[in-house]
Amino acid sequence: MSSDHITTLVARAQAQIDRRDYVAAITSFTQALAQEERPDVLVSRGLLHYMLNNNQEAAFDFLRALELDPALVDAYINLGTVRLRMGETAAAIASYDMAIQLDKHNEEAYCRRAAANASRSEWQRAIEDYSEAIRLNPENPDYYYSRATLHYNLGDFHAAIADCTAAINLGMRYPQVYKARGSGWATIGEYEKAIADYNEVIAFDKRDGDAYYNRGVVYYQSDQLEKALSDFNRALKLSGDNAQVLYARGSVYMEQGDYRAARTDFRNALKLNDNLVAAYYKRGVAYQRLGQLEQAMDTLTEAIDRAPQDPLYRVARGEIALEMGDPESAMLDYKRALLLQTDPTAVLSSSILAGLALVYYALDDDEQARKMWEMLSERDDQYREPALAGEHFGWSEMLIGQAQTMLAAFED
Repeated sequence: MSSDHITTLVARAQAQIDRRDYVAAITSFTQALAQEERPDVLVSRGLLHYMLNNNQEAAFDFLRALELDPALVDAYINLGTVRLRMGETAAAIASYDMAIQLDKHNEEAYCRRAAANASRSEWQRAIEDYSEAIRLNPENPDYYYSRATLHYNLGDFHAAIADCTAAINLGMRYPQVYKARGSGWATIGEYEKAIADYNEVIAFDKRDGDAYYNRGVVYYQSDQLEKALSDFNRALKLSGDNAQVLYARGSVYMEQGDYRAARTDFRNALKLNDNLVAAYYKRGVAYQRLGQLEQAMDTLTEAIDRAPQDPLYRVARGEIALEMGDPESAMLDYKRALLLQTDPTAVLSSSILAGLALVYYALDDDEQARKMWEMLSERDDQYREPALAGEHFGWSEMLIGQAQTMLAAFED
């Protein structure tokens, strides 16, 4: 049959594609291929199979096209893409490698290989590929945004912010870009800039509950508690009950001293997600502040059972044991926390020393109690004043009173 008829079949397939009749288009391409196997037609049919999730058929077409024309770059790129969908990441990368070997200026091949490397958490390799794509085409904002997400994964927040800014300057003014940059600003402590970016997100969609939550977190981090509370309330109204938002609002209530409201939010958060261990911890502290020490002890024990390597939870339970007049149990928690706490400069480490001083004093070991408090005071002279130390450690009035009694006894 003449090449004119093949051309007619290909044109008919293209018209069917324009009408989104992909099955009919595959039939037309198949009829054309029955007359003559042409690599370009195989690639076209393979793309339709890919669109219809016929992965094996798509891979077959791309491989056959490469048998006929081993220098067909598009076939390697498309083969890599279908292999990636099939979970054959190494084979996909090998296909992209071949495409790049044939055409070192093909930005699509670099981008596809970057995505494949990112899918197996090879962040640095993915960054290198996006960087090459940007070198080839510095005006494409998608490349900057994609690279920004990888910088974020590696903890290079300044680079992530720079790439998001580049994407925005190139016209990619979409909510997800402002969200990503806002998260970067918040992480490095640039709270006002983070808030400005989340304001942009909310301007796009005033019903974006996630944006209100994110902005609320930044308000909370910057001690703007009323604004944080307003945003968390808005997020809950828009998105319904959400464990993370309830936990965040409960944290605001804790800072405001509304321990009953905080306790309720932590309880409701745990109903939605009982793996939110931090909510057990904060609910335990709320119980403590309300004087419900038995409930506090039970809740903190639950937190420790779920996260036994976290020294913070043991310190909190040790404090409650002291308030309950059980220094022996407190001693066990503080000593275990001391072993788990690896940073001697952290506030928690100082809190452990202070707690041990109270424990030893309660056990009538004044020498060890004095030694612990002296070690604490050597770290920071303000700890010589129990009220300042207690405020720094978040102690209850009862524990501050115990420390004052102890130091007064040392002075006698």
